Amino acid sequence: RRRSRRESVPSSPLEQDYYDSLRHAIYDPRRGKESKKGPIHDVSVGVRGPAVGHLQELFNNHWNLAAPDDKLPVTPALPPAVNQADADEFLTTAQVVRTLDSMFTEGETPPNANGEQGVLEAYLRAIHFAERFVYIENQYFNNDIITQALIDALAARPKLVVILFLNSAPDMPLYLVWQQKAIDKIAGSLKDAAAKARFGVFSAWIHAPSDSEHSKPRLVDNYLHTKSALIDNR
Repeated sequence: RRRSRRESVPSSPLEQDYYDSLRHAIYDPRRGKESKKGPIHDVSVGVRGPAVGHLQELFNNHWNLAAPDDKLPVTPALPPAVNQADADEFLTTAQVVRTLDSMFTEGETPPNANGEQGVLEAYLRAIHFAERFVYIENQYFNNDIITQALIDALAARPKLVVILFLNSAPDMPLYLVWQQKAIDKIAGSLKDAAAKARFGVFSAWIHAPSDSEHSKPRLVDNYLHTKSALIDNR
């Protein structure tokens, strides 16, 4: 319950086998001996300023649903604006968007049977207004609405580039099939070589040379746990 002027928003669960560093070493003892995944690529963020209050609100909503007899304030106070960046920080405006199941919105008037889909709406706005490039890295890529939005954006803007950074082998049943269908659908919408050159799909691998314990070089795919996007660097 401690109040902080900074909010850390980690992406990975706090489990031993999700440990990693920027090196993405094939073997890292800090990952633990029972790790089921190899090197893990992820993105987390630290936030200061009024946005912390909105992140606290999201946490409180989940807390109150799980522990209704120990409720936290639905709308916590917003911290003051930050006017000076610390080392390794930069000042920027921020908007907190959410995906909430309908169980969180049952009391709204009028009732919202679909819950809240702010993350999807933000993606669609960003893709629609993209002018130079859309870069998406995601653990899973299989959303039909996002797929069609990328197809429409590529058709509407002849110079737009779309770059996807995805897992070569998603860890959920059928997800690889769905991902391949989405990629094929985008590629199939591009009719000539110039258009196809504006669409690329990549995955991450780490290489290690042979050593005293390994007679041959090793090549291991990095597991992407990220859900991130950059649109025109804006």
